Amino acid sequence: MKKSGNVSDTYKLLMNPTRLRILQTCMVLGEATTSQLAEELSDIAQATLYRQIKTLEKAGFVHAVKENRIRGTVEKVYALKKNPIGEGDSPEELGQILDVGLLDIMGDFHRYLKNEKVDFARDLYFMGMSTLMLSDEEMIAFTEKIGALINEAISNKPDGKRKARKITFISSPCDQE
Repeated sequence: MKKSGNVSDTYKLLMNPTRLRILQTCMVLGEATTSQLAEELSDIAQATLYRQIKTLEKAGFVHAVKENRIRGTVEKVYALKKNPIGEGDSPEELGQILDVGLLDIMGDFHRYLKNEKVDFARDLYFMGMSTLMLSDEEMIAFTEKIGALINEAISNKPDGKRKARKITFISSPCDQE
């Protein structure tokens, strides 16, 4: 990951809903042109899409893997960079990214509670925590199942009934007693 600012800036860059959807779509497609991304993310204005792709490229999260020549113009094909976070980052920097992420989740929750029409049931708002006894192999299988469920829904397009929903998973070791 390119170090253009502090850890908080990196997290903010990643938590922008439009940039996050671009990254998720690149993850699903493997490689994608801006035209393909525009087709998949049809609710995002094309100027916004291009600007956010450039932001992600400059920050080192996506890169052009090839260029297609089309009627005298060049169209880039983008893919995610491998391990943009973690490579060269110290444990302290990674901890700061986690701290900012957790603060962002807390901020979302507090903003929601300030709403006059808070209704957990209607909004399907929940938080849960479980401690599971899993071997490394079982944990890998568990996360693969979660990933498969997310991949089923990740390419859903807006249709008037769908709402954007933020789903957060964190896996952490437990203290040994």
